[in-house]
Amino acid sequence: MSTEITKQFSKSTQVLKALINYIWDDKTQTVFYDWLRLVFSYRGIWCFTPAVFTIFFVYWAEVYFKPLILKTPNEVLAIFLMSIVVALFLTRSFRYRLEIDYILLIWGLNFLCREIHFAGTGKAVYIVTVFLVVWVIYRKDYILANIENAKLFQLALTGTIFTYFIAILIQRRVFTPERIPLLPNEQLMHVALEEVMENVAHAYFIFCGVSAFFSIPNDGSRKAGVLPSALRQAQQVVTSMTKTRSRKRRLTKEAMKPVRGTNRHNIFFFMVCLPCLWLWAVLTQSGRTT
Repeated sequence: MSTEITKQFSKSTQVLKALINYIWDDKTQTVFYDWLRLVFSYRGIWCFTPAVFTIFFVYWAEVYFKPLILKTPNEVLAIFLMSIVVALFLTRSFRYRLEIDYILLIWGLNFLCREIHFAGTGKAVYIVTVFLVVWVIYRKDYILANIENAKLFQLALTGTIFTYFIAILIQRRVFTPERIPLLPNEQLMHVALEEVMENVAHAYFIFCGVSAFFSIPNDGSRKAGVLPSALRQAQQVVTSMTKTRSRKRRLTKEAMKPVRGTNRHNIFFFMVCLPCLWLWAVLTQSGRTT
């Protein structure tokens, strides 16, 4: 019995190591450390400031102009902002067909349906987000190749995720006096803080979509720097070969094609799997309520 448990444990350990090695490979480490240097530099640290300024703004509006932080107007504004987000990434998805646009489009649709208060969207937001994270990990090499040199988009996406994260912490009442007493008068202010912080995150999401048009390369890897590692490998292969000059040009041209998410697996994932997940979440929640 003990030997079987030991074998199962060793197999699980090997699978876990293989997964870690796949996620945390040399390419991912390079992009991650470049991202850290960018975000925490004087050119990138600003991406965290909107969330901080929002907290001060809510406390200021509570005293001087309270209609700005009321719940009902902010809920209506949230639907309008998320509709813009969906329109932006829907346009990019049809025009450029990049996987990062598909993922952010589904994420935006998820938040839009939550703001409209469709049944089951409360838990579906987290379910679909986890599923998208799994998809990003599975296709990370292609996604990183498209956004590796899009510095403005990286900062905008980082700020968007950070602002949503602060909004979730406020929603979960993390900053109560019993837990982390950072926000004064949190019991009376947490609703306004949550609503305004979510709208700032939605506006940040719009900026993320706009910046994608200017920073994510769409017209080939030579011009905008897509797939630098693939180009280096192709260049090394070409220089080591002793074939004709035309053969070298053809190989280099093929290596410089941009990565686009137009295969049937992506279409199946986004058009079939995600709606099924959403339907499952709705049925689960409705069954519990009944």
